[in-house]
Amino acid sequence: TTQILNGSVGVVAPVEVATMNLDYPMPTWAEKALLLYPCPQGTVEDGFAPDGSVFCSACDAGRYRDSFALSCSPCGPGRFADNPGSAVCQKCPPTTRSADQSASRSCIQCPAGTLCPSGTSMPL
Repeated sequence: TTQILNGSVGVVAPVEVATMNLDYPMPTWAEKALLLYPCPQGTVEDGFAPDGSVFCSACDAGRYRDSFALSCSPCGPGRFADNPGSAVCQKCPPTTRSADQSASRSCIQCPAGTLCPSGTSMPL
């Protein structure tokens, strides 16, 4: 309800709202994050069960999902995720490169006589 008193506009909550039981303390940031990102890292939301719970599916190998992403992302050049459900991509070891340009599941040896600088996926 809106009231005007002495030239000021004020809002008065209805009685049922003003007398509601509010739960304190407020939820933590971690609890709020669960509302936005209900699936664990390395998985994504994949529908709902009849009871309202969330189905989560693992990201494919070569892809990952960290805490605050909404979908799985491909591993970038020089990185790989060899198992489904990865929360991070691993860096390829020295003298190796990612097997694919993106969404790599493994690393391969650099050809003889070439360099594979960190972060690249193709020999120079």
